[in-house]
Amino acid sequence: EERRDAVILVFLQDINDYRLSRSLFLRRGMLQLRCLLNWPVHKERIPAFHEKLHIALGTTNTPKP
Repeated sequence: EERRDAVILVFLQDINDYRLSRSLFLRRGMLQLRCLLNWPVHKERIPAFHEKLHIALGTTNTPKP
């Protein structure tokens, strides 16, 4: 079994690309859209955010053949 490390970053606000480190900016471009979760603007959407995060933690970012 191949072992992989994972890092989860949760940004509580939008961060412009120019403020990200070069390596993080490049990795952001490599992620699939379903792996990017944005913190909700409206408080009533926070439970939905947590549900999406829970689902994302159960998946991988490995491309399917």
